[in-house]
Amino acid sequence: MNHRFVVMLLGAYLTVGVRLDVTAACLSPVADLNASGLTDVVDSQCSILLSLWALGGKITAKPSCLAGSESTADVNCDGDMNVVDAVVVTQAALKAPLDNIIDKNGNQCPDACEAAGCVGLCGNVDGCCPNGCKANQDADCLMLCDDPSVWPTAWTQLEAQVLSLVNTARAQGGSCGSKVFAPAPPLTANALLAASARCHSVDMALNQLFSHVGSDGSLPEDRIAAAGYLAALTAENVAAGTPSAEAVVVGWLASADHCMNIRNGQLENLGVGYVDWPSSQLKQYWTQNFGTLMGSQDSCLISTCVHNDGCCPLACTPAMDNDCAASCSDPGSWPGNWVSMEDQVLPLINAVRTKGTTCGGVAMPALPPLLSHAALRQSSRCHALDMAVNNFYGFVGSNGSTVPQRILGAGFVGSPVTELISAAASSAQSVVNTWFSTAQTCNFLMSSALIYAGVGHAARPTSQYKQYWALDLGGKAP
Repeated sequence: MNHRFVVMLLGAYLTVGVRLDVTAACLSPVADLNASGLTDVVDSQCSILLSLWALGGKITAKPSCLAGSESTADVNCDGDMNVVDAVVVTQAALKAPLDNIIDKNGNQCPDACEAAGCVGLCGNVDGCCPNGCKANQDADCLMLCDDPSVWPTAWTQLEAQVLSLVNTARAQGGSCGSKVFAPAPPLTANALLAASARCHSVDMALNQLFSHVGSDGSLPEDRIAAAGYLAALTAENVAAGTPSAEAVVVGWLASADHCMNIRNGQLENLGVGYVDWPSSQLKQYWTQNFGTLMGSQDSCLISTCVHNDGCCPLACTPAMDNDCAASCSDPGSWPGNWVSMEDQVLPLINAVRTKGTTCGGVAMPALPPLLSHAALRQSSRCHALDMAVNNFYGFVGSNGSTVPQRILGAGFVGSPVTELISAAASSAQSVVNTWFSTAQTCNFLMSSALIYAGVGHAARPTSQYKQYWALDLGGKAP
């Protein structure tokens, strides 16, 4: 009775409230202002102190009894912190029903709070993200991936670490597979890209995916556009299975395609989305969404052919721009004079192969001609270009790749596989003569187990040997 009497006394003059910026939702337990786990007389006293403090203009420190934000003291969700809140808290402490005027459905939560937010405990899958819950606590909050307020601090800190690590790598410059990148300006964080990245990580976590294609069939550019980012250029990296920002960036930098996105100087903005969802298959999910806004003067779409600026404009070829090295997988981008040199090699080899020859003093019988294979041509071109751009001569690629890895990676299915290389030869006839004059390479050319071939030629006047050749050979599919 004393508690109720005090409240009524205060109610006589606490008629002016303080308008709050944020409307509260019901706490759980209801009116548990000090977050003790139950609503009792301490919460009632706390509400009175808060009302007095607000009425006095908040010139002193906020009463320490309030565990949450000021909005949680507005327990009836009317936008004011006043005596009515103290009455509601006291009724809850006494386990008395709330007045029907403010709680028509009798669920001990003022109706205004249910309209403003939602009622429930963090973790319930009920279509509601209760006030104060975070994405790592409630699947309904996780679905609000475009709302920064629900994102856990621990997740945002990891996302910020990724941006910092990426910018460190960009500032240093470096190689991504066969491409060499000059130092690039730092990426700037973009909230729209962060929203699209976070939502894709959520999609992967909740739908057991690991893909650039969303569960609804969306592609990265679709999701980025849907977030409101008007892009001239976009890219996406994804990863899963590690909670470490450093580990995920190291992994991306070790993969040529992901590394190229990170070091691409034509990309200006970045959004990172990290989700740690223990019930999902891979637990942790990462998405990086990169972009350059439409109209940017740095867009790769309007760049000229410049070596090592991180951009391969549409009109450029590998001969014109080192950054087009990845175009070795695109036949349409290969320089015509290189193609002409390549096309001379197989006829010259087959002219000898179909007649028979001697390899190191051993007679080799005539064999059917080698057949051109697109995947072998791709792998040989990429290695020839790798040697030219990165100024080396050998079977191990600049990214540590082996011959079988490159050939199988290009999509060739067959066995056995091998590779011949040459450098400095300025004509197809010269390189073929060199291969037939050496016993080991001659034996490969005259092997009945090898029936497919692909030739790659690349030239770089500034490199040591100027001209580089690779011939990838393969057997029949198992």
